[in-house]
Amino acid sequence: MPDPVVAPDAVAAAAAASAAGATPPAGDQGGDKGKGDDKGQQPEGAPEKYEAFTLPDGVELHGPTQEKFLAAAKELNLSQASAQKLASLAAEHVQALEALQVEAWEKVTAGWMDQAKADKEIGGSGFDANVVIAQKAMTKFGTPELKEALKETGLGNHPELVRFFLRVGKAISEDAPPAVGSDPNASKDVASILYGKKD
Repeated sequence: MPDPVVAPDAVAAAAAASAAGATPPAGDQGGDKGKGDDKGQQPEGAPEKYEAFTLPDGVELHGPTQEKFLAAAKELNLSQASAQKLASLAAEHVQALEALQVEAWEKVTAGWMDQAKADKEIGGSGFDANVVIAQKAMTKFGTPELKEALKETGLGNHPELVRFFLRVGKAISEDAPPAVGSDPNASKDVASILYGKKD
């Protein structure tokens, strides 16, 4: 899986700006300004130092992003609770962006699969048999690290990679190609056949 996502710098700035309207105006005490003993009614401000914020797994706030967020929270005089709400909103935004990126990439790899199946050299009626031949080349020359990289990224579905392994497989093959359709799973996902299924 991808490394933990770090909230972009823009998130801290945008989130802080959105909270500005919810911050009690400084010095807005009205006619109660002189009531110094009514401290319980005063809005809670920023602490001397913010405690660590609770964020979902896979989302981290650190480095320059954290510094900007804390500085903005201090400037807006946000309490620990208010800053936590803002951090949680920023984390949700990051997770939503990550989900969109994953979905978009899955569409790209699925498109490669369709291109491979439609390719004149590697696709068509001989697609299943060609995938089996390509798998032979991967088994002989591919390292575990290469298999893992192609499997995790989805690049194993790229028609040019399939073409490469097909040609290598044909070059080293001494036996006749297996009958078309000998592997019913081949047409489902090239990457899973050549490099193994994802965990």
